[in-house]
Amino acid sequence: MRPASGSRASSTLVSIRHRFIPLIRGWVGRGLPPLLSLLRPRLTIRYVIFTIVTLWISYRILISQPLLASKLPGHTGPYEVGALEIEVPLETPRRVSDIRFRADGKYAFEVETVLFTLYYPAQHGAAGKRTGEKYYWFPKPISATARGYARAMGMDNFLVRGILTGGLWLVAGGIQIPAMVGAPLLSADAMGDYGDQVGDGRLPVMIFTHGMMSSRTDYTSYIGELASRGVVVAAVEHRDGSSPASPILRDPNGTPDWRYYFGLKHLDPYSHQASGPSEGEGEKLDSPALKEAQLSFREAEIEAAVDVLRVLDSGTTPLNNVRQRPGHADTGVFGARLNTQNITIAGHSYGGTGALRALRSGPSPSRPFTGAVVLDPGKSSGPLNTDVRVPVVVCHSSSWSRPGPSLFFGRPHFEVVRELVDGINGICAGREEAGSDGDGNQECREKGWFLTSLGTSHPSITDAPVLEPLLLSWTTGSTMDARQGIRQYVLLTRDFVRYQHTGELAGLLSLSGPKADDVVSREYDPKHNEGMPEQWRQYWQIHAAPS
Repeated sequence: MRPASGSRASSTLVSIRHRFIPLIRGWVGRGLPPLLSLLRPRLTIRYVIFTIVTLWISYRILISQPLLASKLPGHTGPYEVGALEIEVPLETPRRVSDIRFRADGKYAFEVETVLFTLYYPAQHGAAGKRTGEKYYWFPKPISATARGYARAMGMDNFLVRGILTGGLWLVAGGIQIPAMVGAPLLSADAMGDYGDQVGDGRLPVMIFTHGMMSSRTDYTSYIGELASRGVVVAAVEHRDGSSPASPILRDPNGTPDWRYYFGLKHLDPYSHQASGPSEGEGEKLDSPALKEAQLSFREAEIEAAVDVLRVLDSGTTPLNNVRQRPGHADTGVFGARLNTQNITIAGHSYGGTGALRALRSGPSPSRPFTGAVVLDPGKSSGPLNTDVRVPVVVCHSSSWSRPGPSLFFGRPHFEVVRELVDGINGICAGREEAGSDGDGNQECREKGWFLTSLGTSHPSITDAPVLEPLLLSWTTGSTMDARQGIRQYVLLTRDFVRYQHTGELAGLLSLSGPKADDVVSREYDPKHNEGMPEQWRQYWQIHAAPS
């Protein structure tokens, strides 16, 4: 029986061999020549392109950089830059509106913690430089930011979130902010090396508020450049529904509660009625009511940020920073180093509207803002506050000053902004007519400037044009070099902050008084800018200045 069994097995093997070997030979015969042709080093166009693309992808993956973006550039000021994330829970949550979320019934506008990244001038050769730790431009996980964008698009599903996550990684997933995390603060003695005012050693402080569908990381080039020139900037993260995604952390060891973008459709349309009959009893929540709640929420966050900065400056009160990490600079180094009595408030777009709003009835103990830098104040974020009695510089991009088809509360937005700045300058003019020039012999400081940054677009102040200069130039029509655009904003802001603290008018701000008559163009007209000095002619047009 065994020989018979072995004979059958041998017959089966022979059958398999005769059946499959010709088939395999056919596959090899058909597939091997194209494969060898592909591997053969021929300098055809397809081969060269394939090789370049493969090498480029491999290189970007090896250095942990996205495929389609540039790195954020280093800073050009005299100082190195440190960065520190600070999130502090409020002792008592502050509710500014009774509006609730539709999904779970929780209050949408209750401030529980305040989060900001503090950028500051750092010691040369600081410890943070040795560790190499840097914050990511897109905070991890990127999928959270992708979900925020998906919610804004009204397409919050698994497929869209996955596509957006991959797209965001390709665009800027591995980009890091060029600031040393937790580096030691610049010493007071080192400030004098570059002619900065030392005084009592305190540094000028700015609070920056971002725009709609933005976050605290979207303006790091502008903010970091200011820090490299001696300005401490607190970039606030707003949890009012305007940021794509923001983690709220109440405890160092706790799990973050993600706050994603939200709009009217995510909110209970009748919950706002509990706020009072003035909002319209029986009426559904509308866009103006939502914006009012968002701006009030932002104002509460800004005031909370001021409180935290004061604690930092005190140097004695422990700071409950739930994001503090081992190895970072002790926050005690900020003691007696922050000028919290004379803070600049700054913002872009929706943040610009919020910055103007924060000046109401000010300066005040809760909002000690003695100056403001307003960048492209919002065209759809509600009326602009005109109760302003401190120095203000308003900067428009070209796209913001250019006449458009829509009106801003019945008037061109450009005219509204110009009138606002004229009103600020009118305060000093009124005092002069009345025979009074401020407090005793003190110069009247309520001065306003309104300028257009020529060749720029609305996103030019953000990091986006620096990361994707060709794409943003093509889509927005910006003609200004991206880095030069940021530089011009930075130089003007630094001159304004110095004026706010010293009263010295420098740079563009010096084109005031009698000089203003020759340079001011009341209308936006970049083709007729002959009155401007040559070094600024291609960059700026002034529409209002102190006379």
